[in-house]
Amino acid sequence: MKRLSKEKDEAESFAGGLEEYNKKVQEKKEQAKAKILEIFKNKDKISNKDVVSLLCISTATAVRYLDELEKEGKAKQVGKAGKYVFYSKV
Repeated sequence: MKRLSKEKDEAESFAGGLEEYNKKVQEKKEQAKAKILEIFKNKDKISNKDVVSLLCISTATAVRYLDELEKEGKAKQVGKAGKYVFYSKV
């Protein structure tokens, strides 16, 4: 609920409208993905749980960011499903 309230406040504070809000959301996403890549500097592999706890985001958001990094060729998923899945830097 805290995140929803924060996002609602952000949306209301952007007087520039939807375009500026979308730009801000995209910037936030890129910053989060950059932080995930920073994690790889200290760890050879990371899990969804690592990303969730370090970035304080939901599991679904962590999976989405990791999937995007995989599509961009910056990370590789090892394993198919479950608690044994982890990601490594490409």
